[in-house]
Amino acid sequence: MNLSGEEPGQASLLKFIGNVLIMTSIETTAEMCTFAEKTNLGAHNVLKLFQALMPISPHVLYAKQMTSEEYAKDHVRPYLPILYAPAN
Repeated sequence: MNLSGEEPGQASLLKFIGNVLIMTSIETTAEMCTFAEKTNLGAHNVLKLFQALMPISPHVLYAKQMTSEEYAKDHVRPYLPILYAPAN
């Protein structure tokens, strides 16, 4: 995307909008998967819904990663216990 000739700062604003879009997609997908798990519907059914309604969307990618736990690669997992360790 070329923003030559635009006002200075426009690229930064567009990047911010893109970041908000990505983060809200991840958050929405996570909330739906969590809700489905808590109601015994299963997150895998949320994935099926996304695949049926919008097969070419980031939601499908994020739901696949969440249901298969691909988002938690081995190089990330060692840090998770630190984040959730009980306070002494």
